[in-house]
Amino acid sequence: MKIEELVKNLKKGEMLVYNKSMDWVAITSQSEDQKTKRVFKMKDSELEEIPYKDIRKQLISTIMEKINTDKFVELILTESIDTTQPHSLFDLIERVIEKDGTVKQRPGCVELEIAGKPGRHLHFQIM
Repeated sequence: MKIEELVKNLKKGEMLVYNKSMDWVAITSQSEDQKTKRVFKMKDSELEEIPYKDIRKQLISTIMEKINTDKFVELILTESIDTTQPHSLFDLIERVIEKDGTVKQRPGCVELEIAGKPGRHLHFQIM
């Protein structure tokens, strides 16, 4: 498929994003969160679709192999506790330590520092 064909077939609310240095193309939603829907690799002026779920799975797997997840979680918790307001800290102490309350994991925000190219590291925020 040619890139021109892909542009013609974009649906309302979709946008094409092209990375010239790597010859990758993505189709994303134009909404505020701009979620990626499809990705393509350009080879000899033709686009080859790479299943998004496969590339996402490969990225997650590779990143998880490269980080110490236990230390990562500990650092995130340490930073969060160190920057919390005293009344929130006391509430945590009461709930977690004194009352032995349950703790469930929910989506949050963390950051990874990723090298791999010349220049500054990428600071990748996980929401």
